[in-house]
Amino acid sequence: MIYEICAIIATTVFMLLAYFAVRTLINIDRSLAHMRSISIDVECKLKDLNSVFKGAEQLGKICEEKSKELVEEENIRKKYSELVERNNNHHTDMPDLLLIGLKLVAKFLRR
Repeated sequence: MIYEICAIIATTVFMLLAYFAVRTLINIDRSLAHMRSISIDVECKLKDLNSVFKGAEQLGKICEEKSKELVEEENIRKKYSELVERNNNHHTDMPDLLLIGLKLVAKFLRR
């Protein structure tokens, strides 16, 4: 009789353990499915951010090019103003003034 009672108790304990193990596995599966949907959402958002970062990079390159052009243009203007000052004193620098003027016009027309 004791063996039968121990067998019933052992079977009951095993059934409870199996029930909780199955419930735990079902909850893990649901959590993994939820994590998959979150990771897909994050991946899509990162792709969108990637395009934003590429746009910012291109904008930075454009700004860098424009700033280099502005520095070059400012250097040409300084040379022009120096030549104009010298031209007020000497009329022999006229070809240089024409050349710098043509460079400024060319820069202006490229914009």
